[in-house]
Amino acid sequence: MCQSNQIDAHLCFQEIRMNALFNQLKAHVSKRITISDDAMEYFASLAEVKHLKKRQRLLEAGSVSRIQTYVNKGSLRLFYTDEKLHDHLVQWGFEDWWVADLTSFLTGEPAQYSIDALEDCELLIFQHDQIEALYVKFPVFERYFRILIQNAVVAAQKRIIVGMSENAEERYLRIIKKFPQIEARVAQHQIASYLGISPEALSRLKRALIERERGRKS
Repeated sequence: MCQSNQIDAHLCFQEIRMNALFNQLKAHVSKRITISDDAMEYFASLAEVKHLKKRQRLLEAGSVSRIQTYVNKGSLRLFYTDEKLHDHLVQWGFEDWWVADLTSFLTGEPAQYSIDALEDCELLIFQHDQIEALYVKFPVFERYFRILIQNAVVAAQKRIIVGMSENAEERYLRIIKKFPQIEARVAQHQIASYLGISPEALSRLKRALIERERGRKS
């Protein structure tokens, strides 16, 4: 219970804030593995809390990235920049998502992707060496991160199939259904980048959908 003096009240506020900070992550972990309070508290103690402003860079392609990033608030994008300096959005990460250049994280090779903030973000950063030590102290976390990596591989393979088998309209409708909040939070040119089309093509696609819907109602 919080005491009346200023120091104790400040410490109590900090404790309440930290509990709130990690509640979402705890729920994410608990959905995937059975975990003790001690293990979760130790895991949380490894996190570096980092805040990014919109458009601020978390990772630059070409540097080695040995971190896993959990999005507590806001959103990130992972993207590839081609030789013509055009960005290609590969993944976005909203609240309760993990984002990383997995190849660089796992191998220590230079990152192929960059990561920056689509919105102001509150992030929890975990270092590679800390996670490796975590596996030794609490082996159940090896299963947790294995599940995350398996899910990432499955999602990447599904996206490849969708890219080859569906047209731009089908891909657009798919992401709107899967992420209903996307257009309120992500700029149109970023959505177009994810779809692999130009912003102008996306605008035409959306106008066609609106006109088609009007025709159905008339």
